[in-house]
Amino acid sequence: MLVSFNISAEEPFKDFFGEWCVVKMDTFRGSIIPEEEAKNWLGTKVLISKNEFSSLSSVIYNPIYKLTVENFADHEEGNIRQKDSVFYGVYPDRKLVKKIEVYENKDEEDPYTYIEIVNSNKIFELYDGYVFTYERSCS
Repeated sequence: MLVSFNISAEEPFKDFFGEWCVVKMDTFRGSIIPEEEAKNWLGTKVLISKNEFSSLSSVIYNPIYKLTVENFADHEEGNIRQKDSVFYGVYPDRKLVKKIEVYENKDEEDPYTYIEIVNSNKIFELYDGYVFTYERSCS
């Protein structure tokens, strides 16, 4: 069961607004970006705000955010969608997968990217064969 709904600034989603820091990088499949180049993003700041989403590769002004929640208990055992982070072994023990989908405008059908929520202080993004983990502080 996939649940999708729009988020307003008044809802708990605003808890994810702010600066995040790339603290960890892992590979999960092949990439055209050399590993040494991907490692250069460690320590990079990512911004999630009402007016701007800046990630590893671009900036989106006035982004549209949607939160999706998928419950793996609703799936038949062993039936996990391919190309899903759990399929690739990224935080596989989760029962729910919560994603912040980022759209460049309201008319787009597919998100520009999505950020998966681990907890209130840790999120991650799958980007071109790498898993970039973000935390609240760069310490």
